[in-house]
Amino acid sequence: MIRFRFVFLTIINDCYHLVGDYEKATELYSKAIEIHPDAILYSNRSFAYLRREWYGYALIDAKKALEYDSRYIKVSCDDF
Repeated sequence: MIRFRFVFLTIINDCYHLVGDYEKATELYSKAIEIHPDAILYSNRSFAYLRREWYGYALIDAKKALEYDSRYIKVSCDDF
């Protein structure tokens, strides 16, 4: 059940992200991170924070993503 909830939240997050509802995206990425934190979710939430111009939170999440996977190039190139 937890795995299903995580997958569902991730899909919904990506949809909000694609249509530009970054407020809802950050909310749902946070819920997904509570279930299964990883570099991808932190990176995606970081990008959503950037779009909301919440630069401090974006930087925190980018650093957290790199803690989970220091080779995750998307954080290094896309976010900053």
